[in-house]
Amino acid sequence: GPARPGMDILVEGARIAAIGANIEPTGARIVDASGLYVTPGLIDAHVHIATPPNARGAQALLRRQLYSGVTAVRVMADDLRSVAEIARQARLGEIASPDIHYAALMAGESFFADPRTIAAAAGETPGRVPWMQAITDETDIRLAVAMARGTYASGIKIYANLPAPLVRRITQEAHRQGIPVELIQDVMEKLFERQRAKNGRTISGLRYFRAAVDAAWEEMVALKAGGRAETALPLPISSRLANLAACLPASLPQRDRWTTALSGSASAGEPNEVEAALRALDAELLAALGSGLAEAERQALARQVDQALARLRDRLPADELAIASDRLAEQLLRRRFDVPVLSLFSPEARGEGEALQAQEPGG
Repeated sequence: GPARPGMDILVEGARIAAIGANIEPTGARIVDASGLYVTPGLIDAHVHIATPPNARGAQALLRRQLYSGVTAVRVMADDLRSVAEIARQARLGEIASPDIHYAALMAGESFFADPRTIAAAAGETPGRVPWMQAITDETDIRLAVAMARGTYASGIKIYANLPAPLVRRITQEAHRQGIPVELIQDVMEKLFERQRAKNGRTISGLRYFRAAVDAAWEEMVALKAGGRAETALPLPISSRLANLAACLPASLPQRDRWTTALSGSASAGEPNEVEAALRALDAELLAALGSGLAEAERQALARQVDQALARLRDRLPADELAIASDRLAEQLLRRRFDVPVLSLFSPEARGEGEALQAQEPGG
């Protein structure tokens, strides 16, 4: 509503007891706010304060936010070992901070090639920690949700590269264990509404989990209505494999070999079996591309990897550093040869690669 000048605000403890003109309580401490504005506390719905952890930096950020009128923040997946301690300090008044709510993250295995996940799981393996879990068809979903609850997270952030059936299973189990996930569904609805308003144009913010939510949309509607959807929408496996083959660049070494192998993946059977075959084929393709590099190119790629991991070199054990090095090398090879991730759920498989690239610059 409009501004209301000349008002008094009576505060009792942590709550506003009254708002009106000429309030005269007995024994109250008077704070003269003449000429100032009083507004409801702001909520910053998407922050990161521990990727990588930096407690002093996080405390400085939170203090600045509080003094700028932000009274609550939502941390959208970080190293929750650090976040949980900062949230404890905020809750007990040990530091000046907004209220802190934070989410545990679940994503498909391929997402954990992202170097940010290494920083948010330092000392452990990304995707294998309670606050940041890689979910596959073999995952015990009940245990995964319980582990996320054990971090004291107030919600689960469903992120990239998860097929529709897994999104549904996670959401159902989170409901059963009492973890709020309505936010995930509400965000999906709002994004789809915006997408429809743009005549079907892709929204760049949707690309990170579009493959899952597009395929899960009808199931999500059913889930929100009653939570009893039992079967996934059928996947057009053959057309998606054809889309992947079409996205392989003409300059790709032995292109015919890889397109034939993609077509043959359809014989693997069910979608999860085809996806497993694609993972193996993807690894074989990257290995072939790496071994085919000239020595000078191989050394240049190694230097790029070393430079990217320089800041983490003294903080990660050798085995995790080797994993991070391999994943970054894979990313660089994809860029060098312009090859997509071979997955039924990649944007390219869905025939969206060009649309996403065309829309990204302005996003």
